[in-house]
Amino acid sequence: AVFVEVIWYILWISFGVQVIFLSLMIYTRFIPRKSKASRPDVLPKVSIIIAIRNNASGIARQIQQLSDQEYPDFEIVLVNDGSNKEESSDLERICAPYERVRLIRKDKSPNDLGKRAALHLGIESSSGTYILFTDADCMPISKYWISAMVQTISNPNISIVLGFSPYLKLPGLLNQWIQFETLFAAGNMLAFTKLGRPYMGIGRNMLVQKKLLSDTDVYDKAPIISGDDDLTINQFSHAKNTAICTQADALVVSSPVTTWQKYVHQKRRHLSAGKYYRLLDQVLLALQSFSHTVFLLSVTLILVFSVQHFAIALSLVLIRSTLLMIYYLPMANKLRIPMCWHQLLKWDALLPLYLLFFSPYIFWKDIQRWD
Repeated sequence: AVFVEVIWYILWISFGVQVIFLSLMIYTRFIPRKSKASRPDVLPKVSIIIAIRNNASGIARQIQQLSDQEYPDFEIVLVNDGSNKEESSDLERICAPYERVRLIRKDKSPNDLGKRAALHLGIESSSGTYILFTDADCMPISKYWISAMVQTISNPNISIVLGFSPYLKLPGLLNQWIQFETLFAAGNMLAFTKLGRPYMGIGRNMLVQKKLLSDTDVYDKAPIISGDDDLTINQFSHAKNTAICTQADALVVSSPVTTWQKYVHQKRRHLSAGKYYRLLDQVLLALQSFSHTVFLLSVTLILVFSVQHFAIALSLVLIRSTLLMIYYLPMANKLRIPMCWHQLLKWDALLPLYLLFFSPYIFWKDIQRWD
């Protein structure tokens, strides 16, 4: 009886924390924009930075589509991050016809910092006022991508515009999980930013004022080869200098990994940045994840050891599930993420297992390889 009573207390506390988080997230859907996005009087020059390694065959169509963007002043800085001789030759041949494309080579070194070092080189070599980040496997869905991101700079204080990048829909459970995890991350990013606490960005679609990136020590503070997008936002963003752009023209579609092995390797890199977040961000994210895990575990224990309280426990699950669907399903539709209600609830129930599996990289391990 004492055990069940303790579980009940834990269940109600974790339920309360989850309701607070989800209610605040739903509230952000009704927060009006601080100012309407409008076209700046003078359009700044934009440098699109892409790091690539041994993927020349996949970059040709992207270069063509990026070159066709309807924006007056931009360049494409393509950083060849140690590709082999054959791939490097192919890159030179592909880029040669395009006046806007600048191909820069970064040779491998014993102390290679991987992708973020390549991006850093691209930033230093760029001539734009703003840097627009994307990846070699990404494709904007509109020729107005640059314009949509720039138009979000509604006042001179905005230095960072956070965009979004959905993944292509493919058959299989892995792709379903990737879609859910992408939606979950987007939900956090958008809600925290609207509440005045931006803490992360998606490096596949992010606009940052170049002077904000100059003389930064973000690379020295975190000895990892990935996560520069997260750490840049986490260190320099705040309520007044950060805006979000989720309009259709600003979306950039990305190709997802297709094997669980590649997915695990990718997530180990991405999640290793979280331990370098600001302390309050770490606390809030840990509280959100921990209360989620404890709530589901407590419900399970109540159903096993106190069947007579089944109706109450089920009611709490239904309330939380309803809040989840109210927040995430409209967002999934807007951001073009294929997600129905039963997939959302199914993968949400399995999220604690994901957090447990990757906890070493969330809390203490670093990854030192990109490829």
